[in-house]
Amino acid sequence: IGDPKQAIYSFRGADVFSYMKASAHAERRYTLFQNYRSTPEMITAVNTIFSNMARPFIFEEIPFEKGEPGNKPALPTTGSVPFRVWFLSPQEGLSMTVQDATQSIVHAVTGEIARLISTPAGKANPGDIAVLVRTNKQAVLAKESLSRARIPAVIYSAGNVMDSSESHEIGQILLGISNPVKESTLKAALCTDILGATVASIDPSQMENSWWESRIEDFMGYHRLWHDRGFMPMFRLFMNMEGIRERLLSLPHGERRLTNVLHLSEILHTASMEKKLGVTGLLKWYFVQKEPDTPRQEIHQLRLESDENAVKVITIHKSKGLEVPIVFCPFGWGQSQVSGDDFTFHDMDADRHITLDLGSGEMEDHRVMAQNELLAENLRLLYVAVTRAIERCYLVWPRIRYTKTSALAYLFHGLGPDPFIDTSENLVLKLRDASSSVDPKTFLKDMRRLERNSEGSIAVSPLPVNETPVVTQPIPDRKSFRVRTFSRSLDRRWRVSSYSALVSGRTRDNELPDRDELPGLQDHDGAQYFEDAVSNSDAAGKRTIFSFPKGAASGIFFHDILEHLDFTHEDLTYRQDLVLSKLSAYDFDPAWVDVIVQMLADLSTIELSPDTAAFSLSSVDNAQRINEMSFYFPLQNLSRAVLKQIFNEFSDQEVLRGFPEKMERLTFSPVKGLMKGYLDVLFQHEGRYFIVDWKSNFLGATLETYQRNLLNEEMQKAFYVLQYHLYVLATHLHLQMKLPGYVYERDFGGAFYIFLRGVDATKGSGYGIFEDRPDIRLVDALGKALIPNYNKR
Repeated sequence: IGDPKQAIYSFRGADVFSYMKASAHAERRYTLFQNYRSTPEMITAVNTIFSNMARPFIFEEIPFEKGEPGNKPALPTTGSVPFRVWFLSPQEGLSMTVQDATQSIVHAVTGEIARLISTPAGKANPGDIAVLVRTNKQAVLAKESLSRARIPAVIYSAGNVMDSSESHEIGQILLGISNPVKESTLKAALCTDILGATVASIDPSQMENSWWESRIEDFMGYHRLWHDRGFMPMFRLFMNMEGIRERLLSLPHGERRLTNVLHLSEILHTASMEKKLGVTGLLKWYFVQKEPDTPRQEIHQLRLESDENAVKVITIHKSKGLEVPIVFCPFGWGQSQVSGDDFTFHDMDADRHITLDLGSGEMEDHRVMAQNELLAENLRLLYVAVTRAIERCYLVWPRIRYTKTSALAYLFHGLGPDPFIDTSENLVLKLRDASSSVDPKTFLKDMRRLERNSEGSIAVSPLPVNETPVVTQPIPDRKSFRVRTFSRSLDRRWRVSSYSALVSGRTRDNELPDRDELPGLQDHDGAQYFEDAVSNSDAAGKRTIFSFPKGAASGIFFHDILEHLDFTHEDLTYRQDLVLSKLSAYDFDPAWVDVIVQMLADLSTIELSPDTAAFSLSSVDNAQRINEMSFYFPLQNLSRAVLKQIFNEFSDQEVLRGFPEKMERLTFSPVKGLMKGYLDVLFQHEGRYFIVDWKSNFLGATLETYQRNLLNEEMQKAFYVLQYHLYVLATHLHLQMKLPGYVYERDFGGAFYIFLRGVDATKGSGYGIFEDRPDIRLVDALGKALIPNYNKR
């Protein structure tokens, strides 16, 4: 079932030759002759154009049968011809480029649309008009020209909704709903344009406690509804309770914004249902879709915000199935020549199987077949374009060198004295030669014959050159401003980078703590987590810290507990209440409470062993620590080679032995700008400053897999060595600025990387704890290499 005259999707792998071969074996054929889309006059015009040649679609297997009117009434007799062919010829003795022709055509189309919608003779609605183009570039040119004339216009599918600002904001909002007890993510959600909170409203010094508590309660309600009933019930309630529609429509481009938000909600709902994703699983999927390297899907293409009262600018490939009262076809004159060193064609000697020629000895013979196929496809594209019109169509025919092998040249002038078509011959060459021999007198003769044969349904005239009227009157006495054209080149190396960006090689950074890379989230309520828990437990059915679910979601859970834990507060009830609240917030089984509380007890009492007296975290006063401390420092020309050279100079140290060689695995592009990061904890104990990074990594199901020598391997393998050196450098800079008389060797105590699953107070600090205080010479070498005007002190 199909109409081979409308087979225009070869770029997607559609193969009209497969249809032609299949139809040759069909026992019965049925053809729909009646056209219910267009008026009788439009049908007559299309019949005239495509019956002007014996084989209007080149191949004998694709015949043209004249259409017959369906139930559309004839147009009233007004003297207006429904099908207009505009021709554009260069002045005698002068040549015209494609760019010149395009500019003139776009100008004429804009002028005619302005006349149609603003004069009593036309009085058409902009929404009744479509401009069909071949390329996105042509679409942009047409849209810009219409906008300059203040004619409302929209482009079909000019972008991807995943790249919109609304996509970013929906991500922030969903993060806030997924973890409403985390202040930073909730504030980030509230400050989006979609929700509209101001910076002042979330300032702790000005914020009303009742308002903040109500916001937390609201988002907790959305979280519970999402978890219990799914994404779409939650999102509908969210839209209604927060007044999202009203707020977005009150903003500039509000209709566009609301369209994007509703489109994104449909995409998320479909993914949650088809893939059976819970809260964290859907978040993971969503942020993967937003990654610039993720292949874009057609369902994610931008939808029109409203095309009811706007001219539709659309590519011919996307126009199939549409019917529009008035259609402009300004670019139906694409050439049919195939260039390049590789192309596909259907081999006539091999039962027309599609074949890729990468440089065979018969390449030029094959190029002839490819060009004949391209000419046939250009004809089918033209047919699709003009048959979208219901009442009126404008077709533009520029007579320039570029168009001599176009579908219009073939339909209007043919192949020359010998009209016989042999698809094994070079039809495109014959067409070019025939078009070159058409002088102005012959051209007009051919076009007048077309008019006579059309029974008054076609009018041929030169391209109008009148000034384009402005549809909407400008504001009186208002100066005209024009945005200056940016002509300078941008340094693409400048960006905000981080440890995560260096290790992953991504150029975009989502400004989350290194542990919170959402593309790595796992949905911890699935079967895989149960299997992991069983396989990692000491005995079937026994819960241990080793059998606690793995993945980034667990990492966020542990970090949230430790961010709010007062290590000096040893009351069992206090710790149980804290753990139970976090287990509930992250949808973990409350039965894990005893395991987590025991882990916190071990973590609080185990002795950390810097190069001075040992101490435990229970002796660190809460007022002497900063959680989740973010930092930025300026960055100059950082590359893998620079880092490797610096660490290589100090590779005789135990923790760095073999590390420079591992840096060959890094793939990030050279970068400069800013380096950012988050310190899990910066604390002060007895006058010295320490940094701590919590790691929930699963290294094995026994304590022995967390021994110090094995941790060294993990630190290098995961590039945590690079991470903590960057963090030490940032802390060193911070203390230089904040601490009078600061001396690194005296005042900085070191960095601890604590692998939570491997901490056991009864076994001592030889398990689960990595510690180091980098040589100040290495810190200074990093500072000098990375930071402009680094002040060594």
